[in-house]
This record gives sequence, structure tokens and C-alpha cells, in this order.
Amino acid sequence: MMTNRTASHPHTSRKGRVLLVACAAILIGLTGCRESEQDRIIDFDPGVYKGKEDTPLSQETLDELRRRAAIQETP
Repeated sequence: MMTNRTASHPHTSRKGRVLLVACAAILIGLTGCRESEQDRIIDFDPGVYKGKEDTPLSQETLDELRRRAAIQETP
């Protein structure tokens, strides 16, 4: 005897789909709660830096960078 192929499959019931959509929405919403996502700038203005101020480089670091740049300049 053949089974009726048009019968509703138990895994595709309305409650199952609603539960699946609800779980997906919760998971998507929780991804925005990661610590790395907090306090980031979301209001962008072209040409305006709104990030944290850079810490000044030490004189030793500046001297080293200048030395390395001078090496690159020589042919």
C-alpha cells in the first residue's frame, strides 16, 4: 500500500517552524553581545577619526623607526 505523500511531515509542523525561527533570531541577537562588539564606533563621519587617541612613541622607538626608514632609502 502506498503512503500519502501530501500528508504533513511531523518535522515541518507550524510549531516546529516557529521554534526554529525563534531560535535563529535569538542566536543572531546574541552575536551582538560579544565583548569585541561593545564600545565600537558605529557613527562614521568621512575624514573624522573617532577612535581612541594613540599613545605617544618613546624616543627610542622613534629613533629605531628613523633608522629603519633610512636603511630603506639607500639603493
